[in-house]
Amino acid sequence: MACTYHSPHPKSAELSRRHTSDRLAKGLTIGKQLYLDNNHIIDSQDKIEADCLERFKKSNFTEVDHMPFLFDLIFVKLKKQPINTNDPAGIDSEDSNDEADPVPETDLQGDGMDPGDDFDRKTAHRALNYLSHEAKERISAKIKQSPASGLAPFLCIDNLDFEERIHTKSLGHSTHMFHGTWGYIHHPSPELIASVPSVDLTPEAYHEAMSKTSTVDVQSRMLLATAQEEVQWEMVLKSQITEALLEHVASPSDSMVSLNTKPPVIKQISSNPPDITMLKLMIASDNSAQGAVDGDLASCTNVTSLRTQRSPSAHSKQSLVNVLTILGGAHTMWNISQAIYSKHFGDSSDSRDSGAWRFLDALGIPSHKMLEKKDFTLMIKNIEKIHKATLVYCIKVVMGTDSSSLTEELPRMSSARISEVVNETYIRFFSAEAKLDATLQTSPKLYNTILRLADFATIAEGDAAMKAGNIGCVMNVWKRWAVIAQGIKKLTQYSIQLPQMILLLNEILPSGLAHIIKHSMFVAPHGRQKHFVAKDQFLESQNYWLKHFFNNTGRGTNIKRLKDSYSLNVPLLQGLVRGLVADSGRETIHQSHKNRINLKSLNNCLRMCRENNICYISAKLDEYIPKKVEDFYALGIIKMKKLFLQKGRPSNKPRPPAIKIWNTHTITDDQLDEASNDSDVSVDGDDEPDATEDEHDSNSESEEDGNTDGENGSDE
Repeated sequence: MACTYHSPHPKSAELSRRHTSDRLAKGLTIGKQLYLDNNHIIDSQDKIEADCLERFKKSNFTEVDHMPFLFDLIFVKLKKQPINTNDPAGIDSEDSNDEADPVPETDLQGDGMDPGDDFDRKTAHRALNYLSHEAKERISAKIKQSPASGLAPFLCIDNLDFEERIHTKSLGHSTHMFHGTWGYIHHPSPELIASVPSVDLTPEAYHEAMSKTSTVDVQSRMLLATAQEEVQWEMVLKSQITEALLEHVASPSDSMVSLNTKPPVIKQISSNPPDITMLKLMIASDNSAQGAVDGDLASCTNVTSLRTQRSPSAHSKQSLVNVLTILGGAHTMWNISQAIYSKHFGDSSDSRDSGAWRFLDALGIPSHKMLEKKDFTLMIKNIEKIHKATLVYCIKVVMGTDSSSLTEELPRMSSARISEVVNETYIRFFSAEAKLDATLQTSPKLYNTILRLADFATIAEGDAAMKAGNIGCVMNVWKRWAVIAQGIKKLTQYSIQLPQMILLLNEILPSGLAHIIKHSMFVAPHGRQKHFVAKDQFLESQNYWLKHFFNNTGRGTNIKRLKDSYSLNVPLLQGLVRGLVADSGRETIHQSHKNRINLKSLNNCLRMCRENNICYISAKLDEYIPKKVEDFYALGIIKMKKLFLQKGRPSNKPRPPAIKIWNTHTITDDQLDEASNDSDVSVDGDDEPDATEDEHDSNSESEEDGNTDGENGSDE
């Protein structure tokens, strides 16, 4: 979502300037009351306001120079609250920089130094410190609020790295990196809680379900799509074909046949604004002993490992049995999409190659190397553009018009003919028969194109389903990614963690608790339909705002202030920035980003497809034969079959670890010894399963690359 600002009319700008000056003068007065001690309380508030306003009019004061969002913060938040000068809450005892600054004398006559001219920034920070104390109390109250009896609120966390740069260095005073953890508390809506049985949300129901995970026998059907889900996936693919056709190839001349450009919704999430409370930036993770944690792969893996080590525990503060970790939707999509994208990227050093890089080059997008790992948004957009351009060329091949270029004015076609073309395109490029026929050809060009279409379709649908809040479609995509992760060696951790989460939500947890978790994975921050974001992506957005205020306050790189003042008030400051834009007379227009391809770029890409014969329409002498791409979905199924047939049943490795509850009245030493013998790989005896060839290859490849898992670098 983007914000577009329009400059106001000169008259409205002048009115806005006057309005801003009035608010600023009041904000300065209130800030002074926070700054002054008992001996300097201002008696004549009206006189000070008039004096500050007069000085504002005489000077060339600008909003940017004096941080207007902090003054607006002072005015809005404190104008209705009585300021108790004896209360130490308004004093920042931890910030040594502000304490060392001298307090100038108050000048009521206006002929000397006015506090507003010299320490306006100090008053703003005083206000933030005052509000930070209120925010801490609000956090404590929010944590105590339970959405349901025995259910704690959700906790979403992420790791942050800040560089505290020191310009003038000395001993003990130098530049260093600050590693912190930040997050927020999310309370599910009361309507969502009321829609499930209360018995499914009790700790007893959760403990009973998790204690039986060691007896769960993981079957392939738990991770593969059902017959109904396969039908739904066919509708997804046909909707993608229809959307590409209607956008670039032809327009319907009638409405006799329904043409669906969007797949049917499966389990829609409510778009009501979420109840989110930001936490304080901390150096280490909070030791919460209950609740569900949303995080990236590394965070979930670490918490799960600690929970296993501390179970069973006789001390509730040390036990993590009440903590349930869930992978973040955005990080899951980013990392798996990057692994798939890298396998289809191709050889950019060979101009005859027709991999993904060749499509980007034809579309006018720089493609000499893979994108950096952190630029996930651009990577997803490029994948969607490659997928749509390939679909357009396949449609034109089916229609027999692949030699002609596209035009601005789309030709008219009957809806029946469009539906027929969509079905033919699906059969020719997405069906199982098409894949089998492609393997029999001498050149793997068509086979590579079919595999890329199938893999990129999951990424395009995963991104669209997340934005639409369609949790049913997201779960179907995650099932396919769980199988693909078995076939891609770079996704070693996701091949365990993603199936584990799917088993938790679909097979193990009580149905009511699983429903609450699924419908809380994505939120609509502004309450708008089709503008959902994953909760970890929402936290990444808050991270940006935190760094923005940290780098644009003109106060230097003080980590203490970042932790104690800014991190707690980031949502408040966001609202102030937007409010000041509206108060200045500018209009804020919210619009959605559309990932479109212009006509010139698309025609150039179609010419490249014809020259490289990506659909292998006809064989040519001395034609370049590219490297064959592996079918990762098929490889994943083959690996799952091998693991299922091996001795010791290593196929049970993705099942969640069981939790054991300490109970001195019912558990004896013999029972503990018996429970300790219950392992994940010993249903057929004490024989450990042999490592598979894929695992040996994965280990050797990891040693060569120097990085065990490519997905573990996404903590920032």
